[in-house]
Amino acid sequence: MGRRHFSNLSLRIKYAAVSGAVVLLLSVGLTWVFISQTNRWLVQNLQEKGLSKVEELAAGAVPALVNVDGQSIDQLIEETFRDAEVTYVAFLDSRGEILASRLRRQRLGEVPGIVLEKAHKAVDPTLISVANPAGQTTYFFVTPVIDAEGAGQNKLGAVMLGFSSYFIQRGI
Repeated sequence: MGRRHFSNLSLRIKYAAVSGAVVLLLSVGLTWVFISQTNRWLVQNLQEKGLSKVEELAAGAVPALVNVDGQSIDQLIEETFRDAEVTYVAFLDSRGEILASRLRRQRLGEVPGIVLEKAHKAVDPTLISVANPAGQTTYFFVTPVIDAEGAGQNKLGAVMLGFSSYFIQRGI
């Protein structure tokens, strides 16, 4: 009994094999498109949420930064961390030094120095994304804190929030 080659199979078996392969390829392709679109949508929503939260936090931080009130800053950090998606919160002074911060290490790791440098230089709300070796991206939202009531528009510092793609990868 010899080996049967594809050319020796009946037309029905050939049709079934080709049809099965086409259905499999279409399923894989459509699944990939769906996952890609869902991921883009989740990233876009995360960016909108992050920008909104960091601007809201910056508005509430003006009195705390004007008075360099550590207790108020700690309270703002605590309130912000109630959102389980937030992985990092930091308040920077006008020199770019961290006044206070909090980090969920299990999800983020260390905050790269380049992020802090860019945060200090930010003059507008800014998004900084950093990928780690595990393939997760952390999105840092930075906005300067401006004292509009003081003499001129004085930059008091900056507020920075981090959100990890950990949540996007798990569909949270």
